[in-house]
Amino acid sequence: MVLGFIKEVATAEIIPATRWGMLNYVHAHPSIPVAAILVNLFVIIVAVFIWRATGWPGLFITSILMFVLAAVPSKGLPPILGNAGEIIFIYGFILAEKRLSQLRGNTLYDVTP
Repeated sequence: MVLGFIKEVATAEIIPATRWGMLNYVHAHPSIPVAAILVNLFVIIVAVFIWRATGWPGLFITSILMFVLAAVPSKGLPPILGNAGEIIFIYGFILAEKRLSQLRGNTLYDVTP
């Protein structure tokens, strides 16, 4: 998080730009989002361990989808692909938490009376 803050926020020089008819603020000197890539790779590695321990590949699949969708070049394409990747990624965490809770016997998600 610190690396992402330093590289993406604290030292950012942002400029206004119009994209798809909307005003956006973009980095004047865009760079590779190293922190986001490292976090995603870390989650993929942890997801492999979860998959091996539980036989459930859900977090691994959603993490790979996020990695692939985030890597799609955004020039000429709407940002919906990257945003969809974020939603899929978050959904993977929700599914993983639900699955691991069920394996632990936690009935947090059991809504039956």
